Amino acid sequence: MSEYLEWVGSFVENWGYLAIFLGMMLENSVGLGLIFPGLFILISGGFYAGIGELNIFFVFFWAYLGVLSGDNISYFIGRYGFIKVPFLKKISPHLDKIEKSIRKDTERFLIFFHFPVYSRMVLPAFLGILSFRFRKWLILDMIGAFLFTSTFSLTGYIIGKTTQLLDTAISVSTYIQWVFFLLFVWWFVSVVYTIIKLFR
Repeated sequence: MSEYLEWVGSFVENWGYLAIFLGMMLENSVGLGLIFPGLFILISGGFYAGIGELNIFFVFFWAYLGVLSGDNISYFIGRYGFIKVPFLKKISPHLDKIEKSIRKDTERFLIFFHFPVYSRMVLPAFLGILSFRFRKWLILDMIGAFLFTSTFSLTGYIIGKTTQLLDTAISVSTYIQWVFFLLFVWWFVSVVYTIIKLFR
């Protein structure tokens, strides 16, 4: 295991549920996923539950709360912070039209948006900028966060129970993310195409 992953593992081992909550919250806050290894922390949490050092229910619970917290921090930063950026202020009259035109594709994608790493770092803030309906956002985010958190905590847990190799859990999670990255590319291309059509 690389030194980086060893550090992640020991961070979770030493700080337990607090590491899991903070890891997931920070990774899902705007842009911080580039420097903070939330997914590896989640998998490590599941792994340590699998080998009997943590409780899988509490790993899931704190990870789920962390994901929701980070997502909604990003959403509100987008809605009340980024919208004041001069470029966005300029195009703000068009934001409502953009939101309406991409809503259908975005609602379908939202349940899975946590799985590709870049998506979970930027999409909540983007939807905040567009003033995507908060109630709808929250419901879809809660479902998506549940699917994401349970998938990766259980992946770590099962591998901890069976092989007891954290490297294996990390490798499996990478394959899962790549599959969903293709879904992210589909959503991104469809959004860009719709926006281009709007401004022709």
